[in-house]
Amino acid sequence: LATEGIVTVTVDRDFEKGKLYTIALPFTINTAASVFGNGTVVYNFANLAYDKTNEEYILGFTKVSKIEAGKPYLIEPGQNVNGFVAENVTLSSATSVSKTVKVDNVEKTATMTAVLSKTTTGGSYWLAEDRYLYNGEVNMPALRALFVLPTTPSGMPARARVALKEDAATGVEDLFTTDAPVKVIQNGQLIIIRDGVKYNVQGQVIR
Repeated sequence: LATEGIVTVTVDRDFEKGKLYTIALPFTINTAASVFGNGTVVYNFANLAYDKTNEEYILGFTKVSKIEAGKPYLIEPGQNVNGFVAENVTLSSATSVSKTVKVDNVEKTATMTAVLSKTTTGGSYWLAEDRYLYNGEVNMPALRALFVLPTTPSGMPARARVALKEDAATGVEDLFTTDAPVKVIQNGQLIIIRDGVKYNVQGQVIR
């Protein structure tokens, strides 16, 4: 990508209507629906909570109207998009958004970081289709976002999911029904069953 001036950018990434994606762009889209269709919803990382019962972090997201350059978001497209062209845009570098929560009187911080160039996830977490965050090592294409999560109060690696809200003032509340996951061993492989769907430990659906 060019680093300065006004340019035209071709985005080679597909989006499917109604699915939830992380997204980060080096340029601003003032009205997301103009690219991703009517009914598109963009979410900003707004708050962090900890569910002691299930020992998991909940990353709260609230609706916003536009995608700002260099910032990480979640997006539910209103139509299928097979790439697009952004003309006469100014490019910006990647930024991060961090939120904290106090757990057992200890401040815990989660960070969502824009990924503008392809990378490997390393110790960072990525969003799976079940809306949980996983930290298996994968190759991460550009124009997405990764998460850095704190450990649990006992020092174990984090388990986390996202919760989507319309209004930040309402706080964090899970708006989709998710049964407690069940972990089983099948053919020597750890399988996670949630809402009747089987996933591997990387969050990929097993068919």
